[in-house]
Amino acid sequence: MKVPEENDLEFLDRDNLEAVENLLSKESYDNLQKELKRRRESAPSFSGLGIDHPGYIPTTLEEYKTKVTKLQERLAHISTLCFFYEILEREARRENKHLVTENKNLKEENKTLRDEIKRAYNQIQSTLGLKPSKPKEQTAPNNKKKRKKRGAPKGHIGKSRPIPRKVDKVHILSPPSICPCCSSTEIIPTNTYISKYIEDIAPIVKQTTENRYIKGSCVNCKSAVIASAATTGPPVSIGNNVKSIVTVMREQMGVSLRKLSQFVSETLQISLSQSGVLGVLNKVSRKMEPIYKGIEISLRSQSVLHGDETGWRMDGERWYLWCFCNKEIVYFHPDPSRGTKVPKAIIGDDFPGIFHSDFYGSYNFIGNKQRCLVHFMRDINEELEIKPKDEPLRKLKNTMKKIIEKGNIIKTIKETEEKAIQFAKLENKLNNLTRIKTENKRTNTLIQRIVKHKQDMLRFALNDDVEYHNNRAERTIRSAVIFRKISFGNRTSQGAQNYAIISSVLETCKLKGNKLVDFLQNVLVTPDNQLHKITKSLLDTS
Repeated sequence: MKVPEENDLEFLDRDNLEAVENLLSKESYDNLQKELKRRRESAPSFSGLGIDHPGYIPTTLEEYKTKVTKLQERLAHISTLCFFYEILEREARRENKHLVTENKNLKEENKTLRDEIKRAYNQIQSTLGLKPSKPKEQTAPNNKKKRKKRGAPKGHIGKSRPIPRKVDKVHILSPPSICPCCSSTEIIPTNTYISKYIEDIAPIVKQTTENRYIKGSCVNCKSAVIASAATTGPPVSIGNNVKSIVTVMREQMGVSLRKLSQFVSETLQISLSQSGVLGVLNKVSRKMEPIYKGIEISLRSQSVLHGDETGWRMDGERWYLWCFCNKEIVYFHPDPSRGTKVPKAIIGDDFPGIFHSDFYGSYNFIGNKQRCLVHFMRDINEELEIKPKDEPLRKLKNTMKKIIEKGNIIKTIKETEEKAIQFAKLENKLNNLTRIKTENKRTNTLIQRIVKHKQDMLRFALNDDVEYHNNRAERTIRSAVIFRKISFGNRTSQGAQNYAIISSVLETCKLKGNKLVDFLQNVLVTPDNQLHKITKSLLDTS
């Protein structure tokens, strides 16, 4: 404790009693104030000459009594100061302890916020399609990796276009009139030749067809009779070939309405406005709706299905485009909700097959699921960029990688008993990951994800048609994401539904290996009551 000095009299003039007020009773606090006031008003002198000097030795009894009185006053004054100092020191220690704890919490909070900022930065980079910069690995001078040369590998033989199977026109070209060797002009043609082919299209010429509907007269009632198509609709319409081309270019290539209008008007020589292009797409969508409904109905009977969803703009509002697919079919559905009610309404409460998805909670109601382990590994890698020295996190990554490799090996085992033994070992390895101890909250979250979904993470090892990832849905929905970036979504819910109908049918058609334009032309000329045959043929998996 600090020993008071003579200049500490100034200390009593400061307003430092607030810290003491909460420590003492009211009576003790008032007495302390009175004592300090009295000491300030009549503080004993600590310096001077004669008897006031601390080193003066009294010679008489009176001086001795005076000296004792002065020393007692000084001792009382110093005791008050010491008491006051001790109280303030205790308060300072308590406040210091509080500040140390607060400083520690602020450091942890600052570290957490830095990690969150880095995660947000990486997420923004990923959203914008910019690859986050990674620190360069330090390599020894003698172990420098050679950069791979650009271009074809050494010794690679280039491949040109294949020889066409069908030749529509033949041009006979005479040999040169002058010999390149001796410059002679006497050249005699022979029966041998070298063929070169040019693949091109015929000049585009608009073809107009006039449909003449003959009027008839009823013998019985003398009424005029004519086909209903003659009296309904506009006098001039767009043909099926143009409709098919416009639909494929819009839905598969993402060409804007303005560019489609320009292409049809200038290249195909058929006047068509932007609203006219939209009208063509609406008609095609209405024609294909029964096929779309057939795809939706078939979802519930699939043995394996993938699901995913992405954001969709609906006249400035936030909607979602749901995707359900497998190797045979594709189904898109726009909806303002991202909740469980959407997949329940589409595939039902009791979907019998195995459903691939990420860890989004809207799919939790499905009984048999395979969670996407690629998503899980991606989350681990993103956290490793923030915490590269986190050993529990690195152990989690390495073990999960081995689990995926081992699961793919187990899938190839034919013997049932051996397969069950190896699968039990795989389950044990996954369970061991749930016992990893870590102080990183994000790593602990990933571990708890295993605890919650471990039954849905290894089904791929026991089923040949089940994959450990959900990349099929990711790849399928990518075309819709690109279309959204070009078109910025839709202005009406019907427009979004039309896009979903056409895209679902065309993507399913692509999986079957059919030519889209030919398929569309076939759909457009088929009567509505016969479309079920096309639907059955499209969904046939035999």
